[in-house]
Amino acid sequence: MKPFDIPLLKASPSNNIGFNCNFLNAYLKSPDDQQQHIISQLFSVHRLSFFVWIICIEGQTKQMLDCEQITLAAGQAMLIRPNQVHQVLDFDNGNGFFVAWREDFLLKSVDLSNLPSVQPFDQKDIDDLTSFGQLLQSGNAFEELDAKIPFLQSQLTAFLYYLTQKFTQDHPKTPAEKRFLAFMALLEAHFLTQKQVQFYANALNCSPKTLNLACQNKTGESVKTVIEKRVLLESKRLLVHSKSSINAIAAELGFIDGTQFAKFFKKYEGQTANEFRLEYQIT
Repeated sequence: MKPFDIPLLKASPSNNIGFNCNFLNAYLKSPDDQQQHIISQLFSVHRLSFFVWIICIEGQTKQMLDCEQITLAAGQAMLIRPNQVHQVLDFDNGNGFFVAWREDFLLKSVDLSNLPSVQPFDQKDIDDLTSFGQLLQSGNAFEELDAKIPFLQSQLTAFLYYLTQKFTQDHPKTPAEKRFLAFMALLEAHFLTQKQVQFYANALNCSPKTLNLACQNKTGESVKTVIEKRVLLESKRLLVHSKSSINAIAAELGFIDGTQFAKFFKKYEGQTANEFRLEYQIT
């Protein structure tokens, strides 16, 4: 199963820009065939190739994100990042607003790495965010792309800066915090092929001990554990999303064979990879 895409705004034959927004109930009831196709995929396990931010404004919704069930009550929002495993479990008792975008749609890249996956808001925030949703919808209805695209780009970029100011710490980062963030960026790029602490320490021009201290201060865990948990997360994503065999997944993750992967997975999850996969009815 491949990641699926949001509808594209065609700015020019050579430049496709992706963006979408709507209130949930209106989107679910839309007669548009393309939207209904996307909705049908949302209710099955999938991986996104773009960002989605969704807020529940009444009732509740239940969703699965990276193999954990999340219930969003009124006043809570969720950020879904590219490549996360996601599934809508229930929208029946809730309504809200969502925004979906590609990174290259933004006027300027906004660092969302420190935003929490689940975000609580008070009533004033909800009123403001509902107004923001209505504003985006009005812009999305513009017929002229020369007006529509810059309007949506500027509004979305400003909104993401609002989120980062609300949910991320505003104090200057210490050298250890900067080292940890640099390590996490490296880990995301290399975890499939590089699982040795020394590789990351060398890349960051520090000793393994110094890097370990930075990780301990931020997460309470060693560098080795942080690396292994990133591999574990990817293994869980592949087990519930991919139809590849467990041996093929083990090879993709860089394990010598299925036996080594089996020991690794059971160490953290307390069950076999196949047992975990069966919970999601992937066989």
